[in-house]
Order: sequence, then structure tokens, then C-alpha cells
Amino acid sequence: MNRQSTAICSLLVGAMALSTPAQAGTDIALELGSLGTPDATWAALSDRARIPTMGVRIATPIPLDDRFRLVADWHHGMQGGRVDVAGAAVTDGEWDEGWSSFTMGIISDQISVGAEVERNVHPWVTPYATGRLLGYRAVFLMDDDTHQDDNPNQIRSVAFQPGAIGSIGARVVTDGGEDGSSLRLSVHGELGYAALLGKLEFDNTPSAADEGAAEPVAVGDLGASGLFLRAGLGIRF
Repeated sequence: MNRQSTAICSLLVGAMALSTPAQAGTDIALELGSLGTPDATWAALSDRARIPTMGVRIATPIPLDDRFRLVADWHHGMQGGRVDVAGAAVTDGEWDEGWSSFTMGIISDQISVGAEVERNVHPWVTPYATGRLLGYRAVFLMDDDTHQDDNPNQIRSVAFQPGAIGSIGARVVTDGGEDGSSLRLSVHGELGYAALLGKLEFDNTPSAADEGAAEPVAVGDLGASGLFLRAGLGIRF
């Protein structure tokens, strides 16, 4: 985490030194993204170690300095599928040796808040760099019968980890047109790294109806730090 924090600080300091005021305005954009991670555990969820996301991003100038902007975003993602395992299962009261299957997935929500510094290199083009605090919440789901709501074999576990984001990007903003309108179209792309303080740790808490259920049962952990890529379309006003 220390190396990532140092890289984020260096990125912001360098961008601040080179920056000049850009076109003022507040940006609201819809984004599509993808977060990749080197954690091999993701192979149990998908053949690709990444989670696709979609969300909303808002950035507005800080009154004290037009070079800096307050930025916040929320991204929602899902990844998972059907998993087949060799083993035995009880069918109609009898043991059935062979293959069994279940559905397993991750639902994630990422919320980040921080600062953005931008440099206006062209009336339309604005490169930028950001540093943000991150909150990552994930829900792990596993069920061998998704058609039954009260299935006793269903597992649902929630995990949370704080972290930080460092990113660089570029934004293209159209002019206001001949009528001088302050509403402009914006398109941006962003590449960055999301660093969590630790792995997402999932525990399955038995329901109160389960006899003898007292302590949560460890399900496992999952790394969610990694590179991300996002692209967005929005407006500046």
C-alpha cells in the first residue's frame, strides 16, 4: 500500500506543477469500466480475472483554484456463473455420486471521493490526474438452487475494504456553440490503479433458525486491487 500511496502523491504533485486553469464547469457523466486483478481466486468465478462495472461520475471546480476539482463516483459491477464440481449429493433421499453444480457470483459497489487536477492543452482537450479515497463493498453469493428463496444451502456474505485510487485521463469537451450556451458535451477516458488495504474477507453468518449456529463460518477471501479502465459520456455546465 505504501508504494501505491507514494505513486498517487507524486502523480498529483507533478500534475499540479504543470497545470493551468481549464474550462470551468461541472461534469456529470455515465461511465463503463473494467477492474482487473491478479488474484487467482477469481478463476472460480470467471475465466477472466476482471469485473465489468458501470456507474456515475461527478466533478466540480474548487472555488479557491480552477485547476483543482472535487470528484466523486459510484460504480456497480457483477461477475459470476455456473460452477460444476465432482462429488456426491443427496437426491430423493439417496446418495447420487457424480457431478453437482451451483451458481456463484460477486456483486460489487465502489464509491470514491477525492481531488482532480487538470491541464488545458487545447480548447477542447483536457488531460487530468486524480487521487481518491475508495470504499469497496462486495456481496458473495453461492446457491445450488436459485429458484428456491429459502434454500438452506444458500450462502450470502458481505465484505468491505477501504483503499485509494490513482488515475490519469483525458477529457474532450465541446464548445458552447454560437448561441453561447453553457451546456456542453463531454467524453473522457481514464486509466488507473485501485489499491485496497487488504483482501475482501467473506464469512457466512448462519441464520438464527439454524440449530447450534453461533459463530460465522469462513467462506474465503478475494483480492480486488488492480488496474482499471473507464470511459464516460456526459455533460459540462
